[in-house]
Amino acid sequence: MLNKIKNYLPHKIEDELHYGNSKGSFNFLRQLSWNICHPYRLINRVRWINILKTNNRRKIGFKKELETKKFQNFKNYSNELLEEKFNFYVDNGGVILDEFFSQELIDQFHHDYRLIIERMKKLDENDEKLQVIYKKQVLNLTNNLIKLWLNDRLLLFMKKSLNEKVFAREYPILYYSKNNGFKITSKEIEKLNLKNKVEAPTVWHIDHTPGLTNLHILLDDIDENSTHMEFLPGSNKYFNMTDGYSDETVEKFHNKPIKCIGKRGTVYFHNSNTLHRVVSKSNKDRLSLIFSFSPGSGISIDSKNISIALSSKFDLEILENNKRKVLSALFPMRRFIEITDKKITDSKFGAK
Repeated sequence: MLNKIKNYLPHKIEDELHYGNSKGSFNFLRQLSWNICHPYRLINRVRWINILKTNNRRKIGFKKELETKKFQNFKNYSNELLEEKFNFYVDNGGVILDEFFSQELIDQFHHDYRLIIERMKKLDENDEKLQVIYKKQVLNLTNNLIKLWLNDRLLLFMKKSLNEKVFAREYPILYYSKNNGFKITSKEIEKLNLKNKVEAPTVWHIDHTPGLTNLHILLDDIDENSTHMEFLPGSNKYFNMTDGYSDETVEKFHNKPIKCIGKRGTVYFHNSNTLHRVVSKSNKDRLSLIFSFSPGSGISIDSKNISIALSSKFDLEILENNKRKVLSALFPMRRFIEITDKKITDSKFGAK
């Protein structure tokens, strides 16, 4: 009976904007009914995102700490420009930092991981039969990767935009995708034989983990004719649904999507509540380095990935204390624990 009633709720009704797995909406009634049916989403937003801390307070806090840290101008990024980018980010849910990292550092990354990149780009007969190829690989840690992952300015960016705490949520991941000539629209994706169509990177969507921030680094020059990501500025201000959003819904939004394109070394990121998607261009591939951060929510610990990340025998203990703390959830520091039923707690007796 309850399930039958749910089918008549506003967020379940299909029309020309809302269909299949793309029923996401900015309509107040649809969002209200969806959030009522998914209270955990609202609870987690309150738990992990300091909704009482206004964007203005975040901006002031970032400016003060930026001045306190006394960072030297980083390439072509002055503190003033970084402050401007931060302000845009907290207002719009995403931002692009053009050519933030040097060409030399990106070249070194390509050199360090050249065998992995070659292996990911090598396609077999089964790959060629797919409409969209999607691969990912956890990376082993190197000094150059740490420079990209734990840049002081970007960590400050994360800290002040989140709830003053920032943890690496996933291990460093290299993504590779290629469209083998398939025309991508939200309606066409409905026809794809995917286990979870909402998770297809080409669908407009938000990320499930509250407070999550995904940071992307362009490893090649990307223009609008290349496969690239785009985000919808201002969509972060809504209590968004975890359903996909149709192209038609996004077209009617009051802001236009921003294309995440630029020269290699460009950085862009978006928060978990900002609509984004990959614009998949026919017969074009995309190689991207992605780091995920969170205030402590949804951290993905995996012993296999720990083994891969540390396979190069990188010594985590040489990191500065603040950077080691950022990695403390993925790579736990020495501690004594007690396990009872399904709970893991710190031991009251320590080494004793």
